[in-house]
Parts: sequence; C-alpha cells; structure tokens
Amino acid sequence: MTDEFVMSEGMVVAMRYVLTDGPFRGGSGEVWQARDRNLDDRLVALKRARFDRHGLEVFRQLQRERSALIELNHSHVVTLYDVVPVDSAGEEAGYWLVMEWVSGGSLAAVMKNASKGEEALLSPGEAAVYGRQIATALAAVHAKNIIHGDVKPGNLFWSPDGDNVKLGDFGTALRLDDNTTARANIWLTPGYAAPEVKLHGTPRPESDVYSLGCTLYALMTGWPPVHIGPKSTARPWWARRDRLGTTADLGPIHDALSAMLRPEVAARPSAADAAALLARAADRAERTGRGRLWRRLAVSALAVVVFASTAWFVSLVTRDDAASATDGVLGDPRTADPCALIDATAFSRFGSTMLDRAYGNFQRCDVIVSPGFDAPVDVEVQFEEKPLEEGVVPARHVGEFEIVGWPPESDACVRGLPLTPSDGGTSVIVNVDFHDDPGSTDLCVFADVAADVAARSLDRLRQAGQVLPRRSFRDGSLAHLDACSLLKGDALAAEIPGVDAATPDIGYGRWQCRWRSTTDAIEVDVRFDQSEPMDATDGQPTTITDREAFVSPEGDGHGTCVVNVMNRTYHGQYGRTVAEMLQVTVSEHKAGDLPTCQKATALATAAAAALPPK
Repeated sequence: MTDEFVMSEGMVVAMRYVLTDGPFRGGSGEVWQARDRNLDDRLVALKRARFDRHGLEVFRQLQRERSALIELNHSHVVTLYDVVPVDSAGEEAGYWLVMEWVSGGSLAAVMKNASKGEEALLSPGEAAVYGRQIATALAAVHAKNIIHGDVKPGNLFWSPDGDNVKLGDFGTALRLDDNTTARANIWLTPGYAAPEVKLHGTPRPESDVYSLGCTLYALMTGWPPVHIGPKSTARPWWARRDRLGTTADLGPIHDALSAMLRPEVAARPSAADAAALLARAADRAERTGRGRLWRRLAVSALAVVVFASTAWFVSLVTRDDAASATDGVLGDPRTADPCALIDATAFSRFGSTMLDRAYGNFQRCDVIVSPGFDAPVDVEVQFEEKPLEEGVVPARHVGEFEIVGWPPESDACVRGLPLTPSDGGTSVIVNVDFHDDPGSTDLCVFADVAADVAARSLDRLRQAGQVLPRRSFRDGSLAHLDACSLLKGDALAAEIPGVDAATPDIGYGRWQCRWRSTTDAIEVDVRFDQSEPMDATDGQPTTITDREAFVSPEGDGHGTCVVNVMNRTYHGQYGRTVAEMLQVTVSEHKAGDLPTCQKATALATAAAAALPPK
C-alpha cells in the first residue's frame, strides 16, 4: 500500500475539516489536528492509517477502532464524530476517523514528568477517582462485546478541563467472537497485560480490568506492578517484596487493586464491579483527607512558576557559595544536592524510570529503572568523604573530571569521580545493582551513563564557577544531627571492649560514624537511613525509648545485628510514606555464640536517648 497524497497543514478533508497541526504519529495511525468549518471551527482529531511497511496491519487496526467507536457513546470514551473516506485511489484507500480532540495529553506524561521531578504522581484518591471513570468506560465497552486490549497510561487522556480522563486508541480492540485473539501476543504492552494474555494470548473483559489495575498502580508509584522476568513470568505486586511492592502506600485504593490484580481471571471483578470498588475507595480517600489534589488545570503553569523560582533561588545560592568555595564544586557538604548529579530521563531508553530522593542515607539519590523485560535496576549516586582508591578499569575524562571504575560483579557495577582538591577529598560514587531479584542486564551500561551525566554536570558547574544546587531538610529530620555525637565513650566502652572512642571513622556529612575495638574483632556503626516504614518482616518489633524499633539478627551478614529505631515518618515524593531511622549495627567477627543483638540493642538505646524529643 502506498500513500498517493501527502497531507499538509491547510489542506481540507471532505470539504469540511481544515488540517491545522500534525501529523502526530502513533502505533495505530497518523493523527492530525483539524478545525471543523461546519461547527464553529471546533477542534477535532483526524486519524487515518499510516502508509508504511506496516500499512496493511495498521489499516486493519483502524478498521477495528472505527468498528468499536462507532457503537460507543460514553463520557469517558474518546468520541467518534464522523467517518469520511480518504481521497486516494486503491481498494484499501480507507477513511478518516473524525474524533474528539483531547487537548490534555495522555496520562503517560504524569510518569514522565514525575521521573524528572516536575510533577507528582497520582495520590490514591486521585487514582480511585480517575480509575472509576475508566472502569465505567470499560463496562460500556464490554457491554458491546468489545475488549479494548491495551489499557495503559498512554491510552488514557486528560479532558480539556483536567478533571476527567477518557479511554482512547481502540486500535487493538477485538470482539469476543473474533477468531483473532492470538494477535494479542503481538500487541500486548509488557507490564500492563494480564497473565492470561501473556501466557495464552486469550484476552477477556477481565483482562482489561487487570490492565487498569496495573495502570493505576503505575500512576501512583512510577511503574507497573508486575515483573517480567527472563521467562516472561508475571508476579503480581502482592507477591513481591520490595520498597514499591507490598509496602507502597496505596491507602484506600489497596482493596480495589487487590481484587483487580488477581491472577485468576474468574476471581477478578467485572469492569462495573471494579468501578463500584473504586468509587468506595474514592469516598474513603475524601473522608480521610487523601482525596484528589485538584491540580490538573494548573499543573503546566505551576511547573513553569516552580521551575523559574527554583532556578532563580539556585542561581543566587550557587553564586554566593562559589564566592567562598574558590574552585570547588561541592560547597557546604550537608546541603549539596546529590540529585543534581543524576537525570532520570537519561535512562528512559532502558524503560520506565523514577527518581527517588529518600532512599538510604542523606548523601545519596537513586533512579529506579524498570526495563520491563528484566529485573528493575537501582542506579545510586552518592557522596563519599574520602579519596578514591585507584580503579583498575581504564580511567576516562569528561571535561576536567576523571571517571574511574572497578571490575564488574554479577550483581553490581561501580564508578567513581574524584572532585576537586578544594572539595576536601570528597568523591562521587555511582553504584548500580538490581533493585529486586537478580537479572541479566549489563549493569555497567547504566553505571557509565550515570557517571557521564554526573561528570558533565560537575564540569558545567566548574566552568561557571558555581557549586552544586542546595537542598534543605524538614524540621525534626535526622539530617540536622551528628551521628558521631549520639554515642558517648562510656556507653561504647560498656559494650565494646577496648573500643577506640576518640577516633571513629566519620562518614560524609557526619551522618555515619564507626568505632572499632583495638582488642577484639568488633565494630559498631551508627548511621541514618530512609526507607518505607518497617514491619515485622524487617525484624523483631520492640520499643526503645518510646520509639518503635526493629531488631534484625544477621541483618547485615553473618555475625551482625542491626537495630533500626524510628525517628519520624512523613509524606515524600509521589505520596509515599517515608520513614527516617537511626540504624545501629554491631559486627563481631569471632567464633562462638556472642550476644551481638544484646550489644546492638544497648547501644541503640543509648543513641536513641540522645535524639531530640519526638
């Protein structure tokens, strides 16, 4: 099939529709924005098959979309206004679909913008409200014996008022009596397709419900809840154990998603029942103060204002700090922002990404990359207050900054960047490992990308005579404290024979401190940590100085005991609950049954007593 007529802006289709912008090319056709001269220049979308080497299949997709939409009239389905023939010769010249112009864009932009820190992901209340709208749309679709077949963020669209969403792109739709269900194996979207579709290529109406559950989860957390391993086996989110799995803060929508994401088709609710579950979740969210944020209309303008004001503030801070930092790029170590050295969009070609500012100690920033075809990858950038040992991977330079590395391991890859002499021997460390289960991805590809991004950022700052952007911490944060001041000599001596209390190893920002015994193979490490709130699966629950705590024997390997003491929780990025913790680890590298956890608990009690009151 060939396209005999090249379309361009200003051309008129069917003596009525004036093409004003385009083409916008998608997977199932070519879309133009147009003005309808017969209806006061109303904006519409004109969609036709894209005539390339896939033209015949795309043409058939368009036929399916026309067939589905022509039967539907629903407030949360993109409206089909008209069908007009394409002015072209040939048996399969086809037609234009004249549809509602949905100016708000797709919900895929929510995840993309969130990965760049420009917009929050959906709250549980928002997800429940918008999810109910799409569930009612799916109920209407299924009532016509039609399966959408590809529910995902990219096929949900904001209405112009920003308060509603609509289901679009029916190019993969099929009827329940079709004999072409094997086609689902070709068109499924990894991460959103139901287990029966991935394994057998047999979509059902409940498959759309499962995909909607995956979509809502992704819009709240940054990626879909299923893990596609090397053998394409799907594990639903409740079977996982990672920080965005069972412990994600799903709030009032938890029960609805649990039902929608059941692996057995017969156990899932229908779309109508899912709509009812989500409506109840939205009501609970409103009652508990976790409802909609009502920010869609203003999000673009707000992003511009926030960006402009942030850039102005950062430029003032960096100029002032630069004046006192000579030729250094770090500035005050405690306020230097490690997230300024990592860019989530640099990894978007590998899969969906999410920037995480609150994972681990305060000197690090992470990007979680979910390739879809392999295990999620954690790209970590952090400051270390010590010179780098010489790496054995050949060094390379980006501007004035050197990147060194070490031989890759099966589950990790590390790169390092020494900062300037004026930065007191501080280095930037890039550590990449698998976030959940081991995978087969080459982790050093990610490490090299992250190191290049960090080096380019540092070089730009150095050339401009500036230091890294600043950040601030909330009142009551452990980031304001000195970990080395929490344990006094007498408390250390009571538990660690021969301890050298006067000369600890001090970590970056004084957020970590380590003491060693001079007579025994015993160490105690005190540091601050951030993660999701803990539960009994993370250690034995207990109470230390009126604070919730968890004791984990062997928590950091053989001969260790880790005690985590909760300091506070707060609502962090993407509506997730983040816990700040004091972490005390005792390591005893001696034979015999030593009371490691007794020592760790005693030292954690002494350190927690030095924390400010809650």
